[in-house]
Amino acid sequence: MKIAIIGMGPAGVNVVKTLRNNGFDDDITMFSAEKIPPYSPPSLGEYLITGNEEVLFWEGKDFCEKYNVNCKSGEKITQIMPEEKELKTENDEIIKFDYLVIATGTSLYAPVKGSDKEGITDFKTFIGTDKIKRIAQEGGEKTAIIVGGGFIGVEIALSLAKIGIKSSVLNRRGWIMPL
Repeated sequence: MKIAIIGMGPAGVNVVKTLRNNGFDDDITMFSAEKIPPYSPPSLGEYLITGNEEVLFWEGKDFCEKYNVNCKSGEKITQIMPEEKELKTENDEIIKFDYLVIATGTSLYAPVKGSDKEGITDFKTFIGTDKIKRIAQEGGEKTAIIVGGGFIGVEIALSLAKIGIKSSVLNRRGWIMPL
């Protein structure tokens, strides 16, 4: 039997652990668009401030080896063919499965014209957070504009302040962290 899991975050990791801890010994393949071992996105703020990778890789960078999982980091799934029980990667590789788990979490939604321009990054991925970390380490005065004044936007602004980046928060309402 073959299990395919799209997503290598905490949900996908917990699926693997549950299966393996309950005696499932067959094939498990996990996919992630990022070229990085399974990590915890909620820990990105702490990683940004402290540089401590252990908080990100709470199961270890060797998670895939420990749990005998075929991890396809950096392989985006472009098509799910449920009738055929197949996945297609961006490299046109076809992967067969018996069961599919979609554990992708949420995606960044930035409905702002120009959000794809140079100098704009996200705080939702390891790659985006690492880019922010490098910018902060370059020295000089740094500023950021955060779009969204909810809990996550405020958390990002506080994290950036701790590494010396002055932030302005844009919010469509007249107050921060609306209910």
